[in-house]
Amino acid sequence: MRAFFLFLVVLCVMLPVSFAGAAEVFIRKDTGEIDLKPENEAPAAPANINDFANTYYKNCMNTKNPVIMGQHLQMMCACTSSKIPDVMTIQQMQALQTDTEEGQFQRNRMMMFVYAPCIEYPTRALIEDSCMSNPQIKTAIKHYPKVCKCLGDHMAETMAQQAPNAIEQAIKRNPKDLDPLGVLVNSKNFELHSQSHMRECLLRYELGRLQ
Repeated sequence: MRAFFLFLVVLCVMLPVSFAGAAEVFIRKDTGEIDLKPENEAPAAPANINDFANTYYKNCMNTKNPVIMGQHLQMMCACTSSKIPDVMTIQQMQALQTDTEEGQFQRNRMMMFVYAPCIEYPTRALIEDSCMSNPQIKTAIKHYPKVCKCLGDHMAETMAQQAPNAIEQAIKRNPKDLDPLGVLVNSKNFELHSQSHMRECLLRYELGRLQ
């Protein structure tokens, strides 16, 4: 679960940098730190933030991930790209790629104001995929496709409600945290919501006790 949401942070850093400036930003697998890799030539910078958002959307749609794909990917990319012009400027997106306090600040803003409001889409994809690929669930639950979709929808709604505040609080405690969503995802509260929603989905689709 933690690795999946770290994937969102990588998106937050990597996609803008692919066309925003002269340095490639990447997260070291061994330390989790952000490094800067100079390039000889940089792509032309977008003329304005709307052009940036459009290019961001195209790059986002080309992102390869075994879980977020198809409609889930399209919805996430459309949601995040539509947020960018409202909360970011070209200068802020360029600062985002730097290993500076300002760069960290802008990455945190990107996570809070661009990704957090759109977290329901990758959450739904993750929960549905985890549920559908669980052999115990497939063996024990006859109508597992409906149950898994139900669970994904409910957890997506829960994350949409709780993630913005959870991310904000995590960033306040540790501005350099590369996985602020982990605080929520690994919490007892998240686990309790998962269990509660699973019971509801089982009652509705497996046992037919809810309408």
